[in-house]
Amino acid sequence: MKIPKLSALNLAPMRQGQTAKDAIDAMVRLAQHLEHLDFTRFWIAEHHNMPHLASSATQILIAHTLSHTQKSVLVVVA
Repeated sequence: MKIPKLSALNLAPMRQGQTAKDAIDAMVRLAQHLEHLDFTRFWIAEHHNMPHLASSATQILIAHTLSHTQKSVLVVVA
């Protein structure tokens, strides 16, 4: 049986008491973990004017995430 390709979507949510940096650090840790689990894609969604999301500059987040992974997971924007 063929194993399905898995992907994940992340909005870089800022939980109560977190800063944008905390949310971005958590996003990178998630991408690293998913890469270890052999996920195929890690999607970063772009949203504006939402005070509890740190994902309004996806090009920067993609570059930052790629610089902290082994690049076996495809980091893309949604």
